[in-house]
Amino acid sequence: MTTFPSLKRLGPARDQEGMPCLTVDRVRERVYCDTSDPARVEAELTTFYEHYLADDLDYFAISPEAAPGLYEMLERLPDYTWQGRLLIIAVNGPVSFGMELTDEQGKPIFYHETFRDAAIKLLTLKTRWLYARFQQAAPGATVIHRLGEPLLSLYSSAFARLGREEVIGSLNACLEAVPGLGSIHCCANIDWPLLMDTAVDIIDFDAYEFADRLALYPGELQAYLDRGGMVSWGLVPANNDKLSGETVDSLVERFERSVASWEAHGLDRDQVLDASFIGPSCSLSTMTEELAERAFDYVCEVSARLRSRYFG
Repeated sequence: MTTFPSLKRLGPARDQEGMPCLTVDRVRERVYCDTSDPARVEAELTTFYEHYLADDLDYFAISPEAAPGLYEMLERLPDYTWQGRLLIIAVNGPVSFGMELTDEQGKPIFYHETFRDAAIKLLTLKTRWLYARFQQAAPGATVIHRLGEPLLSLYSSAFARLGREEVIGSLNACLEAVPGLGSIHCCANIDWPLLMDTAVDIIDFDAYEFADRLALYPGELQAYLDRGGMVSWGLVPANNDKLSGETVDSLVERFERSVASWEAHGLDRDQVLDASFIGPSCSLSTMTEELAERAFDYVCEVSARLRSRYFG
């Protein structure tokens, strides 16, 4: 989900850098796309598409000012051995990005066909830039690119006008333009078959809250698994209070109840287990440092326990 920086440093979020007509209004303390001046729109879109067509990844780079932690991470990655390990790079998904960033009138840019296209291309090039940087810093790692899509819940809302083909087309454009495995993360309850109809390789969902909801679509879920789709179970809650009440044992039991429910709906248990990852339910950025570390420990311990139990 797009996270705006502190108003002490009002400016574009890291995934917004390079967006045509992006404007910082320090009086109203907002960042938006100003589409009111046709000359500016034409000039900035022309420059944008010139760099896009030239495949100029550096033009779409994330700056150290917007993401200092990213650059510190890239410096540290070469200190570790990455052969056979996974790394996840995350950017905003095109729907959440386009619904959260608005024009000067407050209208989401997802409803502007031209600016929606620019947003998709912006996110695609930023992801490819990140992909190249992480591959260079962590040779041997399998890099997964993940689209954060918390606002996909608006698809079935009466307050949004999101067409199914527009949503799927936007997601596929981002997924298919980047090499490697593509993932979509959504921590809300959504129209899950919508994701299963995209080109996504991994559905990353809040299994702590919504594992039973995916089981309501056994036919679509089975077809997704049959084509090689994988599921990242956000089993460890990214919430201080909820995590405090859980243990490794309780989370393992929760996972097994969920898998039993999926099996009861007609899904193949072994196929589900083969296609499963364990992770946190969402970003841990709002948690205390102590509990965030415990959450990561639980992810590792639950995963190890389940691997040992089912795969020896």
